[in-house]
Parts: sequence; C-alpha cells; structure tokens
Amino acid sequence: MGAGASNFLGFAGVGLNCFVFAAPSLERLGRINPALAANPLAQALLPREFDQTFKDDELVYTLNATYRPTDAITLYGSFTRGFKSGGFNLDASAAVGGRGPRFDSEKVDAYEIGLKAELFDRRARVNMALFDQHLSGFQVLDFTGIQFTTFNVDKARSTGFEIESEAQVSDHLSANLAVTYTDARYPNDCAELDPTAPAFRPNVATLCGASLTNAPDWTIIFGAAYERPISDNFDFFLSGSARYESARRTSTLPTEVLRPDLPLPGDIQEANIRVNLRTGIDIDNGRWALEFWGSNIFDERIRNGAFTVPLRGALGNRARASFVSDPATYGVTVRTRF
Repeated sequence: MGAGASNFLGFAGVGLNCFVFAAPSLERLGRINPALAANPLAQALLPREFDQTFKDDELVYTLNATYRPTDAITLYGSFTRGFKSGGFNLDASAAVGGRGPRFDSEKVDAYEIGLKAELFDRRARVNMALFDQHLSGFQVLDFTGIQFTTFNVDKARSTGFEIESEAQVSDHLSANLAVTYTDARYPNDCAELDPTAPAFRPNVATLCGASLTNAPDWTIIFGAAYERPISDNFDFFLSGSARYESARRTSTLPTEVLRPDLPLPGDIQEANIRVNLRTGIDIDNGRWALEFWGSNIFDERIRNGAFTVPLRGALGNRARASFVSDPATYGVTVRTRF
C-alpha cells in the first residue's frame, strides 16, 4: 500500500488535476500512511473529504404600481428582490488543497418601468420596458476541461430595454416585431483585483469588464403570417420569422486566466440571422392540415456554447469545442383533430 501510494504521488506531478478522480483522499491516505499524507505535494493536490451544511434565507418579494391614463394605455413600475440558493460543488476535486467546496447564494435587485398600449381600435399592441438588474454573488458554472465548478462573482449587472409589438395589418395579414437591447456585463470592479489580497480569485478577476455569456447586445425578431380562404373548406397559410442576434460570448471565461492577451478560441459568435418558413393548407376549419416547413433555411451554423476539451493542449494552446445550433432542417407535417 505504501509503495503504491508513493508511485501515485510521483505520478501526481505529471497528471496535475487529472489524477484526483482516481486518487485516494488525503484523509484516507493519512490512515494508510500518515507520513506520506504530510507531504506538501499530497497536501496541495489530493482531494479532501468534507461534511458540511449550508443554510441561507432571504425575503423574496415584488412591488408593483400601475397607472391607466386611458383604457388603452397602462403605465407600470416594479421592483423585485430575487434569490437563488447556494450549495456545494460535489466534484472529486472540489476540496483539493483544502479550498472550500461551497458556493454562496445569488441575489438580484430588479427594477423595471414600462408601458402597455393598444392602438388603432385595438388592431395593434405595443409593450415597452426599461430594466436594470443588480446581481450579487452571481453564480457561474464553468467547465475547465477537467471538472465542472460553480463559483460566485461579487457583482454583475444587466441593463436595457424591450419593445414588443404585433398588428393585424389587414384582414389576412398579421405581423409582429420584438427588439431587445441588453448590456449584460461584469463591472470592472466585479471582484478583488489585487493579486496580493487574501480574497483574490484569478478566475473571477478574469471576468471583470467582460460581458456575460450568451448575452448579445441586440436581439431582433420579426414575423408575419398570411391566411386566406381559397374555397369553402380550404384555407391557405404562409408564415415566416427571422431572428437577428448581434455578436456574443459563448465561453464561461473570456480569456486564459489573467491573460487578456490570450482570448479563448471560439469564444465569440459573430452576428447572425436565422430564418424559418411555414406554409400549407387548413382543411375543414382545422380538422386537417398539411404543412411544409423549413427551420434555419439558410443553414447558419451558430455556436451556443464553447468549452475546453479535456486533456488536450496547454495554456495558450488549449483545444476547444463548441455546441452548435441545428442545421437547416426541412419537413412535412400532417395534422388532424378529432
């Protein structure tokens, strides 16, 4: 047992974090070989056992105020105090080196003011909102290429506006438009930035000044639908939608830790537009329907998440992979109603 443990420690220097998934805990090694468990390398790299509890509470509430200057217009304002409980990272490496496996609760103060209006004899509807969200203890889930870990960022903020509208343009044509602008970011002072401070955390400091993951500045959605009877029992319909997104980040971290000159490959998804179409006929007031449809018809390949490939590459040259959205897809649907 002692010789095996010695060989294991020798291999630890080569395997770095990888070996913790097959390694004994420091406490178990201490029961086998106390002297070996006192080795600084074992103290620094071996996983630790922990038996802890987490308890937290928060008053969650929403305050609303509304005002209706006319029957067609509503003004409102709201404040919401939100809360997400903390917990523990249960990965085998969560307590390596004696670090705490716990992550704290997340809280948000969300402010919103807006307007809801019905126009043109209620043939059109418009909703507008301004929002500002202040998040503290923001929980971030990161895949390092070896393990998943959740950690807290002291501050995050999301500010912007939304406009939603729909209109019955004619007896047969309707349309909708939604525009969202969001400035979702980690403030420059989102964490302790002094490397000599006890509270300094390199992975958190790297985020300060970056935008949040998968949070484009602009999102615009336009859709239209045309429906028209072609006989007593047949109705023709044609609808389409287009979704525009500005460039956004796809990784948890924007760069190598504390290396702003080394952006992570694949982190930025460029601006893109996805278009969907659907057409067909409706028979006997919806009893039967035949539809021809296409999703993402221009075959935009869009990254929804980028991550480090396990055990491939080193700092500045790490292998990366991405999850991508569905390619162009076409189909035929036959529906009936009993």
